[in-house]
Amino acid sequence: MDAKLALMADPTPTRRTQRIAVLVPGNGVGDGMMRIPLLHAIRRRWPGYQVWWISAGATALQTALHRYVANDLERIEIGFNVEAHRSQVLAKVRDLPPFVVVFNFYSRIASVLAAKSALRAQEHFACLPFQIASSRRDPTWIVKRPPQKLKRVRSMAAAAGLSMRPARESFPVTAGAEALATRLIPPGARAIGLVIGRGNLAIDKEWPLERTIALSNKISERGYRPVFLIGPAERPFVAAVRSGVPRAILAELDRVCPDTGAEGVDLCLAVGRRLAAAIAIDAGLAHVLAACDVPLVALFGPTNPRRWAPDVDPIEIVDARDFGASSMEAISVQAVVQSLTQLMARVEHNYGVAS
Repeated sequence: MDAKLALMADPTPTRRTQRIAVLVPGNGVGDGMMRIPLLHAIRRRWPGYQVWWISAGATALQTALHRYVANDLERIEIGFNVEAHRSQVLAKVRDLPPFVVVFNFYSRIASVLAAKSALRAQEHFACLPFQIASSRRDPTWIVKRPPQKLKRVRSMAAAAGLSMRPARESFPVTAGAEALATRLIPPGARAIGLVIGRGNLAIDKEWPLERTIALSNKISERGYRPVFLIGPAERPFVAAVRSGVPRAILAELDRVCPDTGAEGVDLCLAVGRRLAAAIAIDAGLAHVLAACDVPLVALFGPTNPRRWAPDVDPIEIVDARDFGASSMEAISVQAVVQSLTQLMARVEHNYGVAS
């Protein structure tokens, strides 16, 4: 039997000597939320193989998202950059064991092809134009790859014959987080989440705080409780939020609750399941909320929503470019209020939930 066919036909070897590599440039929380369901699909498809996560730089899979991958990865390797000089790539490959399957998340054609040649895996999957460098194809497209990041993940899964389950199944919530979220947002409360802050510190995605406060008070006037999701990036705004939005609920994700142990992504997921909707800048927490199916108003300025928008339905995109600029300051409070009104009308139409 052909070696490639044999690999696909026998997913459970008797010894854990076969390895699968997932190559990534790095992982923030948002990237990780999109890629972890693929990792779980890999583990279901090849339960007897070792899976290595090989990253050029820091990865949230070692920190904020560790609980969701701890049982699925044999190793996280930092420092292998597919886009480095070819001599560096080849030197690093010599330090790595052989892999039978590679999932390559890089996007530069030359770099992906060079990595494929150097690693010499039996199966290699990427998401490049014309699906070059992939051992098999996703039948849903031929020439132009999907622009949205999560759709590229799903396309790689389809090409590999993997079944990606809904994101919610990849991110279970602990009892402690459920208890604290219920305390913050009691059953029957109508709440709107807010993801503020700066997102990626290298790119200014921050919406002016005074507009966030004005928006939150308009939300309160409509009978909703604003719920601010507070991580390290949002901590500097807490005092202004407390004084400017008296009815606000603060879900302090960056602090461990002493009696429930709830914190971080776990608590964000639990809170998200109690929200009627959320308003978010382009940040990792927006993708956390999308993983628990929160209807979303997503604010974009310097980044492209066609590529980075969370994958959730319904969603309303507010793009600063539609108002003549790429900076977040171009987005008015009224524009966000209008989008929230449209979103809640869609929620009511789809699910019969009164807005």
